[in-house]
Amino acid sequence: METPAIIAKLKAALYSVAPEAEGEELENQTSLQDQLDLDSVDIMNYVMKVQEEFQVEIPNQEYKTFLTIDGATAYLQQKA
Repeated sequence: METPAIIAKLKAALYSVAPEAEGEELENQTSLQDQLDLDSVDIMNYVMKVQEEFQVEIPNQEYKTFLTIDGATAYLQQKA
């Protein structure tokens, strides 16, 4: 899957758990927690949605990788 398609799916997953984020200018390298004031439950729900959308298993210790769009994209490209 190409990077723009991965990013689009990641953002769709994010918007499904944090609808207030839709329309926000997101910086791919900056923490989603910092940009959107997400808590750990929001991040957990986001990662669970990513697992569902991409049909991958993401170990708990890898959740921190998903704090940025760039980190999540790199992780998913490795799994492809």
